[in-house]
Amino acid sequence: MFSRYGSDIVLVIHSAAQPSHDWAASDPPTDFTVNANGTLVLLEATRKHCPDATFIYTSNNKKAVITS
Repeated sequence: MFSRYGSDIVLVIHSAAQPSHDWAASDPPTDFTVNANGTLVLLEATRKHCPDATFIYTSNNKKAVITS
């Protein structure tokens, strides 16, 4: 997408993260690697193909809570 549309891209919204809280809790190093590398890939694609685009990073600190 980045190479196809290049400088026509004016906004990149990165809603970071793999969605599994269980995975994050059971394997923090892999969870971190997925999230950090995904962010790096998007930042690099933005820098290379649409350097004037605004980059918005969103995430949250919500934890799954299970009650009975």
